[in-house]
Amino acid sequence: MELSVTLPESILSRLEKFNEYVTELKTYRQPSLDRFKQDHLLHHATERCLQLAIESVLDIGSHLIAAKGFREPRDYEDILAVLEEQKVVPAEFTLRLRGVGKFRNLLVHEYVDLDLDRLHDYLARVEDLELLAKTLVQAIQQI
Repeated sequence: MELSVTLPESILSRLEKFNEYVTELKTYRQPSLDRFKQDHLLHHATERCLQLAIESVLDIGSHLIAAKGFREPRDYEDILAVLEEQKVVPAEFTLRLRGVGKFRNLLVHEYVDLDLDRLHDYLARVEDLELLAKTLVQAIQQI
């Protein structure tokens, strides 16, 4: 995603990091699920990059919410709900990303019980995260 100099520095820095994480995550999608499960370094790297990509894009959403004076989200998962309520992102889009905030919490707090099948499945959602970031950046540029 192309970065714009019209964005606040706090958003630009998160967007730059988000782009780095997404680029890296895309390289992790090649192996089969079996190989993914056997490669501890690969699934540990995926966990961390996915956590940071999710945090980055939801932090951008949180900045937008604050800048627009929308209701304060209760948690990471609620950020998407607020953005949907305010028509920043369409309902069908938030449906595809539903659970991403909770998954971020699992990556951070429940890593001992992390389901590697689910982690591997989340690699397929990278483009959805990119679309969310693009949508949020466009909304921020209109402020």
